[in-house]
Amino acid sequence: MPDNGNSTPIVWGTRVFLTQATQHGKRRALLCFDRANGKLLWEGALSYADSEPTHATNPYCSASPVTDGERVIASMGSAGLVCFDFAGKQLWQKDVGKMTHIWGNASSPILWKNLATLWCGPGNQQTLLAVDKTTGKTVWEHAEPGGNGSETRPYIGSWTTPIVVQVDGHEELILIVPGAVKGFDPGNGKELWSCGGLVNPDGDKVAYASPVYADGVVVAMAGYGGAALAVPAGGHGDVTAQRLWYHPRKPAADWIACNR
Repeated sequence: MPDNGNSTPIVWGTRVFLTQATQHGKRRALLCFDRANGKLLWEGALSYADSEPTHATNPYCSASPVTDGERVIASMGSAGLVCFDFAGKQLWQKDVGKMTHIWGNASSPILWKNLATLWCGPGNQQTLLAVDKTTGKTVWEHAEPGGNGSETRPYIGSWTTPIVVQVDGHEELILIVPGAVKGFDPGNGKELWSCGGLVNPDGDKVAYASPVYADGVVVAMAGYGGAALAVPAGGHGDVTAQRLWYHPRKPAADWIACNR
């Protein structure tokens, strides 16, 4: 590969897709490889001339692409959400605003029915956005309060990718936001429930890992040695009191010592 990268490749049939940034993030591309021999078949690139901060261990284009077998959709951070067909033709590009956080961004888009949904964060402005996967037009968006991307207080943010689960005869989009895990209606973005308590050893609200789900239960964890919890999906309003279990944060000194 021409440069460093953190995104995970995805596979569909004979194709492997991967995002990659070069030229210090000024060129951001979706690459398509032949699964049999690794040959580069095509790459679709966007240019982004403005500056966008990130951490040295988090190269630009950390988000993984997603595909339905006809189109491939990828987040290029502040360069936007972009869609290509399997021949490498760009179908649309969606401006999602500037994502400003000193540690960068990493959340990947997901597909549900006719929607491509992306957590546009972290940063001072953080939004859960759903667009029509065929046109890139906005279908709904949910502005999540409490963002913070300043250099003086960067320890707030979520880099997680949402999941969609089946619960009690309906579907819910589950996402970890700073300090909480929440359930949304994937069709209209309405917030259904919220469960708090996801803080790290210093009381900061960061989250890296996506939630997991099984048997009606959501398990979520905060980043950097933070709390972990389990809560039933399908709730309404503030469901913090309905947590099935909760492991509070360890003291920072203990967590750092065990990870050296």
